[in-house]
Amino acid sequence: MSEACKILAMQGLLHESVGHVSARVSENEFEIRCRSLQSEDGHLFSRQEDIRRATLDGECVDASDDYVLPIEFSLHAELYRARPEVGAIVHAHPLGTLLCGLTGIELFPIRAYTYDPMRVVMNGVAYYESAAMIDRRERAVALRDSMVGANVCIMRGHGITTLGSSVAEAAMRAIYLEKAARANWIIQSSGRTITALQSEEEEEVHSDNSPAPSANDVSTHWGEFSWRYYKRLMKESEAGRVWPPDKFLP
Repeated sequence: MSEACKILAMQGLLHESVGHVSARVSENEFEIRCRSLQSEDGHLFSRQEDIRRATLDGECVDASDDYVLPIEFSLHAELYRARPEVGAIVHAHPLGTLLCGLTGIELFPIRAYTYDPMRVVMNGVAYYESAAMIDRRERAVALRDSMVGANVCIMRGHGITTLGSSVAEAAMRAIYLEKAARANWIIQSSGRTITALQSEEEEEVHSDNSPAPSANDVSTHWGEFSWRYYKRLMKESEAGRVWPPDKFLP
């Protein structure tokens, strides 16, 4: 999970120490990226010891030092409580989805270079109509209710929440959602319109004959290829051999 934090930070989805990634451990426990009061360096420099185990009721099982649970802990707890199929959650604050949410820009599916960002949009984007921090259970319940039937959510004026069966899947959904938002922002904020997909194009996206066949929005082999790419990019960047290209120019 520390790798996912680094990757999402490199891609501009996690900033400084804000946002969090978690993974289910059991029915009543999950691991989550916590913060050290003494040695917090931000998501880009996440370490394995930053990952701590907690219960759905907010008890930090690994509370043996100065690490504290995120203020928005209940966001994760309520989604795990209500969605047994969910194995991981990402809550982040990327710029593209923030701009689209604040200005009311609707996300249209855009093919670009891969089907997966398009699938994320076509399979449904939930909206949570509040910028308030999810720092109490009633707000977490409201977010949970807004995400019924959806795996991605734009929290207007706040950020995003994405779900997955694994950390990689939740993280890739976050990355793909942001890619879709960036493209929509650039096109629609320029005053131009996006041409809707033709019916046969939509059928191809969901067809077993498409280049990346899947009933899910993060297709199995392309999702794996992409996650391997981001893991390698992270390691090469840490070694000083490459640096990721510019993520977003508003």
